[in-house]
Amino acid sequence: MSKKIFITGCAKSGTTLLLRMCYAFEDTEVLYHRGFDGHELPFKDFINYKSDKKFVIGKRHPPALLSNVLTKELDNQYDVVKEKDIAIINVVRDGRDVVLSDGNYVK
Repeated sequence: MSKKIFITGCAKSGTTLLLRMCYAFEDTEVLYHRGFDGHELPFKDFINYKSDKKFVIGKRHPPALLSNVLTKELDNQYDVVKEKDIAIINVVRDGRDVVLSDGNYVK
């Protein structure tokens, strides 16, 4: 059974960079569509994903843990993370830097 690692953080905080760097690790499957227009896998699909690799790494897709969207679904996600022993990497970036570098993406 694979150890699952879930990367989360606000938009423009570096989550995509970290996720793409994970392609360098052996015996690791990164759940992300490669290329400029790539996108994340929804949390439920990440949880249900089966792999023969040692590690499976996914990235937040709102609404997901620690994203900037609060929903009732988050309580259930916390329970699933604890139950399945999923590791969380939460990327935090200074909000002032995000606003300066975002090209009007962050509201």
